[in-house]
Amino acid sequence: MIVKTNLYDLVSLWDNPDLSEKYVRFELQWNKTKKYRYDEIIQIRDLINTLSLQYEQLDGFIYSYQTPQICKEFDLLKIDESNLIDIEIKGENPSKAKILKQLQQNRHYLGILNKSSRYFCYVQKEKTILELLDNDLREITIDDLKSAILLIKDNYDINLDEQLSANHFLVSPLNSTIKFLNNQYFLTEQQRTFKDKIFEILNNPDCKFIGLTGNAGTGKTLLLYDIAKELMSKYKVLIIHCGILCVGHDLLKSDKFDIISIKELKGDDKSKLDILSNHDIILIDETQRIYKSQFEFIKEFTLKNNVRCIFSFDENQTLTKSEKRNEISKEINDLCGKSIYKLSNKIRINREIASFIRILFGKENIQPNQLFPNVKLYYKPKNLWRPFIDYLENKQGYVYIPYTPSMYNFDYYEYNRDTSTNTHHVIGQEFNKVVMVLGDMFYFKDGKLSSFKHPNSDYLYTSLLYQGLTRTRNELALVITQESLFSSILDLFNFTKK
Repeated sequence: MIVKTNLYDLVSLWDNPDLSEKYVRFELQWNKTKKYRYDEIIQIRDLINTLSLQYEQLDGFIYSYQTPQICKEFDLLKIDESNLIDIEIKGENPSKAKILKQLQQNRHYLGILNKSSRYFCYVQKEKTILELLDNDLREITIDDLKSAILLIKDNYDINLDEQLSANHFLVSPLNSTIKFLNNQYFLTEQQRTFKDKIFEILNNPDCKFIGLTGNAGTGKTLLLYDIAKELMSKYKVLIIHCGILCVGHDLLKSDKFDIISIKELKGDDKSKLDILSNHDIILIDETQRIYKSQFEFIKEFTLKNNVRCIFSFDENQTLTKSEKRNEISKEINDLCGKSIYKLSNKIRINREIASFIRILFGKENIQPNQLFPNVKLYYKPKNLWRPFIDYLENKQGYVYIPYTPSMYNFDYYEYNRDTSTNTHHVIGQEFNKVVMVLGDMFYFKDGKLSSFKHPNSDYLYTSLLYQGLTRTRNELALVITQESLFSSILDLFNFTKK
């Protein structure tokens, strides 16, 4: 919920910190997780005194707004139909480089609103006001800031959460490749923090291995490829993808990214060395899927040469029994020690869909009044599921992800359908709308989703299902072909059950 406030009201209880916090939380309808900053209230009060504006002239400000999912924060915003101002508040004088970077980032985020915008920073200690002009900072007068404030009307309502949705900024290097190459994306605060720490470690010649982990949807792939892009200006970088290369990989390769599929790292030692040699840094995506022999070869190569290696992995996204047995994630943890960074904030999958998936797999209990407006469940008998999938794909914009078929057992598999996409092909990718089929290979046992054997005895249907579902960004549809299975799933999400 976004609440506008008058800045005089916001700081009216500045001399009583406890009462001020209570008032601000009530006035702005903050929940308990929102951090209150008393020093910022003092700094805003100082700005108000410097401005010397009338009460009504300081109406309509948005204080401490955070964008959804990304959690990018803006100190003070004022917006009308045509204009926008952003004022960042600093107590002491930070480096101009940091102020410049922050205001440039703000301009990038808020530029999507397509308004005439100005970006300021008020430094309390120096009583100075800096404005972003082109790509530089210029000190301006208090009258300049006054004029900018007075230009904005107060009676304009805007749904910032909708217009600054994370979908506009959190791009996939593999599915929104052009945006990625054009730098039309942003990292979350946690991603930026981990990136800085990883670069610090890379400057230490004694550190050979770094781990980057996190559950599905936390932005591992985006961060890994962002790191690679920056490293490419100084080093020879090789990216190894532990899966099947997609169109996005081809686009990146055409832009001078050096990317191979892990399957190219087979054969004799000489052929492997020919691939790895002449690289300074190796980045491995989806490392939990690598063969143990490949992992050991890369490890030994890294130790014997002046090379460093970054592993990106998620132990929950193993697709086969052998991948689970290999326990590559444990090997990485043992190898990297403290140099492992775990992303925890889900940025790709919205909370609603992430919660639905956890409940479906028995990892979370549904809460009272919990709703799933972006999840659709359809019961379609076996003779109807195919045309309905066609309808969802062609008319509703869904991407159908079938289960990877067996390469060795060619028995007819009815839910596979003719398509070049399957649960193995989509590793590392993401889609706005995903649909999958749950057929008679699934059942519930003791309230937990289980499955029968896959035609390939090494594959696990539940793991393949999890891989497909977690490719979802916005909307998820499940087409269920068995009435009993449909009933069991509804029971999970329905409080009418006695």
